[in-house]
Amino acid sequence: MRSIEQIIDSQLERWAVERRAEAEAAKHGGRRSKTPHDVPPWIAISRDYGAGGSEVAEVLAEQLGYELFDRKLLDALARESRYRREFLASVDEKGRSTVEAHVDALLHGESFVRSDFLRYLMRVLMTIAEHGHAVVVGRGAAHVLPAEGGVTVRIVAPLEDRVRNVAQRLSIPDTEARLRVHEVDRARADFLRTHFHRAEWRPEDHDLTICMSRVSIEQAVRLVESTLVARFPKEHARLEKAG
Repeated sequence: MRSIEQIIDSQLERWAVERRAEAEAAKHGGRRSKTPHDVPPWIAISRDYGAGGSEVAEVLAEQLGYELFDRKLLDALARESRYRREFLASVDEKGRSTVEAHVDALLHGESFVRSDFLRYLMRVLMTIAEHGHAVVVGRGAAHVLPAEGGVTVRIVAPLEDRVRNVAQRLSIPDTEARLRVHEVDRARADFLRTHFHRAEWRPEDHDLTICMSRVSIEQAVRLVESTLVARFPKEHARLEKAG
C-alpha cells in the first residue's frame, strides 16, 4: 500500500504533467486557460460513520476516473507546509487568485473560525476544486467548495445499521461498535461546531442525500453519477466516450 506522501507526490506530478500539456497546447493555438465553465466538476461526500460513505467514494472515484481525497490525505495536506505550497503552485496564477479570493471571502464571514488549520484546509480544498475530477471525502468540503462547481452528497444510515456495519468491519462486539460510532459522531460534530459553527449537518447543504439501508453501494454510485451528469452535461459526454 502506498504511503500518504507517495499518493500526494503522485497527484502533484499528474497535475504538473497536465499543466505542461496545457502550456504546450497553448503554444500551438489551443485553449490558453480554463474559464470557470471549463473546470471539471468535483464531488464532495460527507457521511455518517459506519454508513458506507467511504466505500461509495472509492467505487465512485474508480468508475468515474476521478482522484480520491479522503480525510487523512486532506489533513496531511493542510498540516504539511511543503505540500501546501506545492498544492497551491499546481494551479496557474489565475487559479491561485481564485483560491485566495474564495478563502478570504469565507473567512471574513461569520460562519467560519479563523484558525490556521481551517485556512490551510480551505486552500487545499479549493485547489482540488480548481483541478476538478476529484472525489473529496469529509472535512467539511460541502461548506467550503463553491456550490456551482460540483456535487455535494450526504451518505446516511440508521444507527443500528451503522453499529452492525462497524462491528462486522472491525470484528468487534456490537457493544464496542456502538461506543465507537457514538465517539466518532461526537468528534465529527465537534469538528463542524469548532470550524464551521454548525451543530449538525443540514439537508440543504447537499445536493443529494442517500440512505444506505435502502440501496446497495452500486446503486448509490449510480445515483451520484446521475446527479453529476444532470448538473454537468459535459461529464455525460466524457463518460460515454471513456466507456
